[in-house]
Amino acid sequence: MKRFDTKAGFSLAGFSVFAACALLPVVTSRVGLKSRQFRTPPPLADLPSVDIVVPAYLEAGAIGPKIQDLKQSILCFGGTAKIVVVASDDSTSEAAQRAGADTVLRVPRNGKASACNVGLKQSNADLVVFTDANCRIQPDDWIPIAIDSLKRYCLISANKSETNGNERLFWRFERLLKKTHGDHDSIAVVGEFLAFRRSDYREISTSAILDDMEIAIDFTLRNLRVGVCDQITVTEDAAAGRDQWERRVRIAEGHYVDVGRRMPALSRLPAGRRYLVHKMPRLTLGCIGFWAGVFAGSASSRPFAAIALPLVLSAGGIYRGLIKIDTESSMVGSLVAIVGMQFIPPAAAVRLIVRKIAPGASPQRGVWKKVSR
Repeated sequence: MKRFDTKAGFSLAGFSVFAACALLPVVTSRVGLKSRQFRTPPPLADLPSVDIVVPAYLEAGAIGPKIQDLKQSILCFGGTAKIVVVASDDSTSEAAQRAGADTVLRVPRNGKASACNVGLKQSNADLVVFTDANCRIQPDDWIPIAIDSLKRYCLISANKSETNGNERLFWRFERLLKKTHGDHDSIAVVGEFLAFRRSDYREISTSAILDDMEIAIDFTLRNLRVGVCDQITVTEDAAAGRDQWERRVRIAEGHYVDVGRRMPALSRLPAGRRYLVHKMPRLTLGCIGFWAGVFAGSASSRPFAAIALPLVLSAGGIYRGLIKIDTESSMVGSLVAIVGMQFIPPAAAVRLIVRKIAPGASPQRGVWKKVSR
């Protein structure tokens, strides 16, 4: 009888944990969906006033097209709506003024959360929308769609997609997960689009790494219903390798810090539990399972080590932008993204440790590296 290979078994178990954590949100999506009793949203006027706030830094090339898109949406709306740009650099501020923004606020750079707070403070509209400068909101008549959705919710977000890049499969999977929640509350929001009643907003911490999650969690913990409007989509071009890497590491770090400290409170709420199952296993046990599978498999088989390790390291290098290979138009690109994302949780953990022992060696919380667009 052939002797059981412990290392091979450990490798199989690791990859099984990785797969299970990826599929767990699908398996559990319809479990415990009975919504809690939320505070009933106050009625809205047929044409409530809307302020569209665009926090922007190093977006001089993107802010003009963004403002033109928003103006088209305002024409479709037919009501009172203003475009407010909160610019943290001179070039973006000047470009926003040339493009015809209704209000341009020039503020020092202190992170997106701070810019959102500034934009909200100057608003007197019924509804406020936060959106990024480098994305397009579709369809053009999204404002009345958002207003209709806010009759049931206090905060809504949208689905997200990316053009080009290797993460298109990832965003399709994310959209599938959100659809499984049906018409139930969900805090799986995206910062590219958040809409809410101005009166419901509370100033968020300027040190928040994930400003969108900070807002969504704050609404949820105050018994204000949060959801995703499936009819609205935000689309943006995929960032270049190094910029996307920085963004992903920051998001992982935010989950460990901002979401992690709220886990006890979130675990008591249906939407909170669904979100924790949605994100946290992939960033913890799933990633550990992947690397356990890779290293145990390499230890048990020399051919596996000779093939798998170079492929895994190459995928990480491509995803990180260190290796220049065009993989965007093929299934290989999706595999590169899946493997490359497994390098992110360890990188985020290392960054947190470095910040703890040497605070001056890493960027301050709430502010991150940014490329000019």
